[in-house]
Amino acid sequence: MIVDINNSTSGKMHNLIVLYHVASGDVSSNTIEQITGKSILQLKVGEIKIGSVVGSDLESTIGIDHPEDGVTTLTLWGELAY
Repeated sequence: MIVDINNSTSGKMHNLIVLYHVASGDVSSNTIEQITGKSILQLKVGEIKIGSVVGSDLESTIGIDHPEDGVTTLTLWGELAY
């Protein structure tokens, strides 16, 4: 999903915040259409799983251990997939 709020003054963080609220299903499709001028499908709460990664915690030579599952992720993509 790509969110383009057509506002040249908005940076990456603003777009990520909009994306979080759209994906969470907490914002109605009518509200999104009023803000963006574009219609989207209405999402139900919990329909999309939301996660986050703190990039400064990633170290590809060490990885991040997930002992509960016996998994060590070594990249951003591995952590997102986990």
